[in-house]
Amino acid sequence: MRLKKQIQGLSYVHSSFFTNEPAEKLAKRLASYAPKDLNRVYLVSGGSEAMEASIKLVRQYFLEIGKPQRRHIIARRQSYHGNTLGALAAGGNQWRRSQFEPLLFETSLISPCYSWRDQKEHESEEEYGLRVANQLEVEIKRIGEDKVMAFLAEPVVGATAGALCPVQGYFSRIREICKNMEFFLFFMRLCVEWDEWIFICL
Repeated sequence: MRLKKQIQGLSYVHSSFFTNEPAEKLAKRLASYAPKDLNRVYLVSGGSEAMEASIKLVRQYFLEIGKPQRRHIIARRQSYHGNTLGALAAGGNQWRRSQFEPLLFETSLISPCYSWRDQKEHESEEEYGLRVANQLEVEIKRIGEDKVMAFLAEPVVGATAGALCPVQGYFSRIREICKNMEFFLFFMRLCVEWDEWIFICL
């Protein structure tokens, strides 16, 4: 019934130039769940478009503060961030990307936090998590500390590795690296009852 009422009143409004009451209500509701200083919402049609918008937003940020050399993205192997060209480029799912490689921007890939496969016998979970997280720092230094704009990760990898949860301490170290080197950390695809959220943190 609500959908019918909305269609009768307004079927489509381009979100870059106009707004509408249901979108305003939804934005306010979503913002109310976020911490106080996260009080802006940008609504898009789905996860791939959200990833594209996030990449553009971060690029724009570094242009605005006079750091145009910050253009590199680092992600994890076996990650999935969407099917548009930008989202494919930002992901680490090789079989999805391979046929489109000539069209994709370059993304550096590090290991996912996959303790079941990669943790060594002598390592504790914490030691394993730190070892894998520290790959990010190594890759940043290889590229150049002043050239990276973001690290992308799914908190729980879904589509390409099957509900893969990180070990304790892994994301704490990742966040520390991103904060120390002053670039963005994307948490992509937190699956919740409202569909998909993308959190961008500095």
